[in-house]
Amino acid sequence: MKTKTNSKKKATPAKKRSVAPKSAMSGFVVLWRHTMDDVPIGLYASEDDAMQVAETCSFKRAYKIARDMGIDCRTPICFGIVPFVNGVARDFIYVPRTDDR
Repeated sequence: MKTKTNSKKKATPAKKRSVAPKSAMSGFVVLWRHTMDDVPIGLYASEDDAMQVAETCSFKRAYKIARDMGIDCRTPICFGIVPFVNGVARDFIYVPRTDDR
């Protein structure tokens, strides 16, 4: 005759999700948007600096950055800025330019 034992399995502790480190960066990334790709133009500490670059970056410079990164893009749409707070993207700021296609 078998005796009944109280053999409840212990619950496996749930894995904790990793939390972004507190040292994550805050700043502003200028992007040159295309239909299929986004080309990062630069990373800036202030929105004013990022806006100045997004408003004045020449297409020649932006194409050179894309080539240097190995991105073959020919369908530009606009320039924009992505603000990051503690490493997390918060928004997309469209930058109107007269030369947008």
